[in-house]
Amino acid sequence: MNSVADNLQSTGAAQALAALEKIKPKSRDKALYLLNRGSLKRYTGDLKGSNADLESAKSIMAALQATSVSESLAAVTINETLRSYAGTPSERILLHEMLAFNYLQLGDLDGARVEMLQADVTAQALAKADSLRGYLASDQFLSGCIYEMNGELDNAMISYRRALGIMDQRSLQIPLALQDSLLQISQRQRMTEEYQRYEKRFSRSAEPLEEGERELLVFYADGNVSSKQQNFIPIFSPAIAQPISLALPYYPPNNYRAQYLNLNVAGKFYRTQPIENIEVLAREDLDEAMPGITAATLLRATAKYQTVKAARDKKEDFAALLLLVANTVTEQADLRSWNMLPSSLQVARIRLGAQVDIETLALPNGMNASNLLSFNRGKTLVLLASSLDRNDRSLAKSTK
Repeated sequence: MNSVADNLQSTGAAQALAALEKIKPKSRDKALYLLNRGSLKRYTGDLKGSNADLESAKSIMAALQATSVSESLAAVTINETLRSYAGTPSERILLHEMLAFNYLQLGDLDGARVEMLQADVTAQALAKADSLRGYLASDQFLSGCIYEMNGELDNAMISYRRALGIMDQRSLQIPLALQDSLLQISQRQRMTEEYQRYEKRFSRSAEPLEEGERELLVFYADGNVSSKQQNFIPIFSPAIAQPISLALPYYPPNNYRAQYLNLNVAGKFYRTQPIENIEVLAREDLDEAMPGITAATLLRATAKYQTVKAARDKKEDFAALLLLVANTVTEQADLRSWNMLPSSLQVARIRLGAQVDIETLALPNGMNASNLLSFNRGKTLVLLASSLDRNDRSLAKSTK
């Protein structure tokens, strides 16, 4: 599946989906296969098919949280790829986000809201002290937007605050869309002191929407996240008192450079800004897992070495050779990941004056007014876009 993902930006989602569907996944890779196929179905406009795949993946991953003893034994004795794929902490949250985007695209605000509630439950289960594990700014911002469109301003404010807190802890630039969300809701809820703090911090103010004015919320998925690679690292094994070579996963240097979505609204230019760098999240998840991966790989490699040595000590040279070959073949790093995810998620919040005719908006990648989703009695418009639209214009032809 990695080769399909690596070529996604050049081939487009439709060709990638055709290539992926030629693959017959092993049962332990079923969840990952469904995650990737569900992503590609979304980009090609098959939203209901995408939901079916992503929901199935979610069910499998939830069941796998109760670890299989037999799989764990196989992973320890043979290689890590024999574990069923259950997703990284960030992937488990992003799964809820992708489903929420699908529900929004289908006009189902309640369905999107349910996904955000489930994301909170998942985040709480993943949470660790003194860690942002499981907490994503994009998840909280999307939750805030959904609550706001549903008229739940108190809940929206809580989510926007959380998004701000996460980005502050990461020392990230706060996108204007989040700044404006905090300003507008704190003003509407008459949270005077809090509003004034944001006004001072962001050097911006909020004005209530006038009669006939609307807002456009833009969510843009750029690129697709890197695939893991394998490296052989020499590590000293105390059990055999000598170095041993371990097959370990790693991510290549993060050379991702975000491409932004530019929009022209009534002669004024806007562009999206990052709210989540998924390249960074993927590397953080692997870094957190590496001590356990390394320890298990060292234990496994040491046991294999001792098996070969025992055969040699018994002068069973042919058996030792067979074991050596088998051990070399079976030792593989686990390079699986949900690499049909975008490299970054970006957002924009744009005020549309009463005089702006949405039918004349210059939308990117062949999109038009029919791609704008309407919520909150028409006061909030939503545009969901992807860098893949350059190849497929997929969301421009989404099927509901």
